[in-house]
Amino acid sequence: MDKQLETLVTCAVCLDRFVHPKILPCQHTFCLKPCLQNLVIDKSIRCPHCRTIHKLPKRGLSDFPNNLTIVSILDFSPKPNSDIKICQECLKSNCATLLCQHCEKKLCETCLSVHSQQLIQGLMRSVNQVRRLFSKMSEMITELESRQIKSKTAGESVKTDIIKAIDRCIVQLTNRKKTLLGQVDLYVNAEGRQLKAEQENLEMELVNMSGHCENAEKKCQHFLDGTFKAN
Repeated sequence: MDKQLETLVTCAVCLDRFVHPKILPCQHTFCLKPCLQNLVIDKSIRCPHCRTIHKLPKRGLSDFPNNLTIVSILDFSPKPNSDIKICQECLKSNCATLLCQHCEKKLCETCLSVHSQQLIQGLMRSVNQVRRLFSKMSEMITELESRQIKSKTAGESVKTDIIKAIDRCIVQLTNRKKTLLGQVDLYVNAEGRQLKAEQENLEMELVNMSGHCENAEKKCQHFLDGTFKAN
């Protein structure tokens, strides 16, 4: 009976007697400080027993009702001798001779063995989850590396196509330049020859005209000389 009573007035979070026991809307009871205080996240609290999420009252945790039944039991139930080593798992007295280094629970040999196995199993589950995550991440890394190679190859192919296209354009433009320059040279040479011929013709006519003028001048002078002698 005493064990059942002690279990009733023991907080499931701190595993000690209730201090300011507050009852949540889900009807589970926990110490106000520090147990419930440490569970508050973003103006809400998750019951550590049933995992139900409750919104905080306007004035905070203190507005949750006191568990008057627990308070009454605490008032009329003397605290057990602190020297009694109670196992925090099976709640048997004078058997908690071992301490869990992980969670600092005082346990008996049997409960510590079970507790250790549970911790190991939980740890192995976590390790397996991480290993599966590693496998997925490795696959993602391999895929990303493959995509990088494909992207680089595609980029090099596009660059090669661009270079070939530009080179073809350069060849075509170079050939076109040669053709146009050749046509210009042909036109200039032909035009030059024609103009040269016209120039030579004009020069010959000019020479002829100059000769005719000199002959005419001589004849005029000769005529004038003959006229004056006759007089």
